[in-house]
Amino acid sequence: MSRLEVKGLHLSLREGNGFSPFVEDVNFTVEKGKTVALVGESGCGKSITCLSILQLLDPESIRIDRGSILFEGKDLLTLSQNELRQIRGNAIGMVFQDPLTSLNPVFSIGSQLVEAVQNHHSVSYAQAKEKAIQMLECVRVSRPDIRFTEYPYQLSGGMRQRVMIAMALLGEPRLLIADEPTTALDVTIQAQILSLLVELQQKMNLGILLVTHDLGVVAEFADEVLVMYAGRIVERAPVQDLFENPQHPYTKKLLASVLKLGGSR
Repeated sequence: MSRLEVKGLHLSLREGNGFSPFVEDVNFTVEKGKTVALVGESGCGKSITCLSILQLLDPESIRIDRGSILFEGKDLLTLSQNELRQIRGNAIGMVFQDPLTSLNPVFSIGSQLVEAVQNHHSVSYAQAKEKAIQMLECVRVSRPDIRFTEYPYQLSGGMRQRVMIAMALLGEPRLLIADEPTTALDVTIQAQILSLLVELQQKMNLGILLVTHDLGVVAEFADEVLVMYAGRIVERAPVQDLFENPQHPYTKKLLASVLKLGGSR
């Protein structure tokens, strides 16, 4: 059974006193153990589509007009806030774009991880701390017992991103939404983070919805690609098919814009 099915999703954005269509008729699925990449230029609706899955949108600014978001047969758009809280983190985890702004600067890494554990499991502080340190080890954070006591500003960008991945996985979700998880990281750290996600996916049989603008990342790590343009999915294909035989004019231009070795296009 499909883990996630988005069907006919329409979103509107507030403009003045009314709302205007922004994301229209979006349809896709993310299967268990598979990676689906959502690509497109900035402002095309990728992140907002992802935020709508967990209903993390500001209702004053963005409205869900119609459609359904099914996770394991349940329509998330029909759930109460209480029911959604059971889904967020437990069944669906999310890694946000910028870990420095996603982590609270006035609390230690450990206190934030312990809070995440206790939000999802009825355990003591000592048990939550043990689980948090184990997860830091799992995402290959060096000296996890020391990092546990440190604050976000004391960590490198790559280390903060590992902490965010650890936090997203503490509830043992079955689907991970990763919104530009390698933004602002150098290519070496980027490769490490993406390899880590693949390793964790295989270990936990995670479905992953990966939002990225990096086609190199898509080529190496995705199973299927969704190309988004002006709020619509204009093309979907297995990753190899998309690179070898793109169909939509926007996809062709997107692929043509990637610099080749030697500086030619």
